[in-house]
Amino acid sequence: MKAMVWQGSGEVRLQKVDDSRIEAPTDAVVRFTTTAICGADLRLIRVEGDTRSSGFRGHLGVGVVEALGGQVRNFAEGDRVVVPSSVACGMCHQCRKGWTAQCDFINHNGFGDSYLSGEGPEESMRMGLADKARVPFASFNLVKLPDGISDSEAILISDVFPTGYAGAEMASIEAANSVAVIGCGPVGLFAVASARLMGAGRILAVDSEPERLVQARRLGAETIDAAIEDPVDVVKELTGGIGVDRAIETSGFKAGEPGRGPNGHDVGGKPAAASLSGDERGLKWIVEMLAKQGVASIIGRMPASAEAFPIGLAYERNLTIRAGAVHHRMVIPHLIDLVLAGRINPLEVVAPTMETRLDRLEEEFRVMTRVTTQPAYLGSRLGGRRVTSSSG
Repeated sequence: MKAMVWQGSGEVRLQKVDDSRIEAPTDAVVRFTTTAICGADLRLIRVEGDTRSSGFRGHLGVGVVEALGGQVRNFAEGDRVVVPSSVACGMCHQCRKGWTAQCDFINHNGFGDSYLSGEGPEESMRMGLADKARVPFASFNLVKLPDGISDSEAILISDVFPTGYAGAEMASIEAANSVAVIGCGPVGLFAVASARLMGAGRILAVDSEPERLVQARRLGAETIDAAIEDPVDVVKELTGGIGVDRAIETSGFKAGEPGRGPNGHDVGGKPAAASLSGDERGLKWIVEMLAKQGVASIIGRMPASAEAFPIGLAYERNLTIRAGAVHHRMVIPHLIDLVLAGRINPLEVVAPTMETRLDRLEEEFRVMTRVTTQPAYLGSRLGGRRVTSSSG
């Protein structure tokens, strides 16, 4: 089989590797029909290098069950499934509470979550950008797909849709609330769409890329261009000086790296906060733009080294702060129901823009590590099966 493998120094290559196989009675092997490149994969390569023991890349997957361990009793070979981008054991205290990102077995060190690419004792599951993957604890992790859900919809349900939805859920959005969303990549766009589903009365979306802002407007958000205006000043102006009830930070670390306007340069003679990194600016914005008693939801990925946070201002305003990795497995079944009920069409939030072959994904990785502004994902073909690549 073939898989994308990290080589070090920002390089990934498509290589022949050993076939994924059953290693424990709780395993399944899934042959992917659709998989994806995620912004988290790009950041590991572009920004911080690979900090994990596994060199395999990718953690999104939709496919068909090819083999089952003896203890997997709720699936059959040939079943069409979606694999959550983070996996869990389903048995520990954390999983039984629904906190699957903090699974005590797979994520015993508390490293945010455990991607399908493997961490700790489950390193050998290894890969998402590949022909196949070994999925541990398959009875718990796999989610069966009904015929009414396409692969294009399902790959979004694997990761970016549940992440954006969980961000809105963590913000405790109530009817008529005003909500700010920082970052309008795929996760941010799904946060916008999810806030609307939850009854938000007003949604203000912040980004510095015109294409993303256009899409946010299509979804009903009032847009703020961080390239030419100060997001906090605009939010205060649009809310009569009060601020928003809820704020969702989706950009995560290196959010301000493009460096335009308040995201890095002077605008109208007003200097940007030069002492703040992109990471810290997003966190500072959500605290400054929230009304008193507001709720901040932080779902953009942050490294353990991120320490700066305006806790004093949050304290003075009695803000509620919720942050952390998303419990994907617990959200996915509900999102499938929403799509089947016609409440939301994921492809109207983030739609495919182009197709390519798997043997060109090395070049796609190089392109996407340089330019990650598209509010969409790339579609490609692998042996007659569709492979999808997303940036967000």
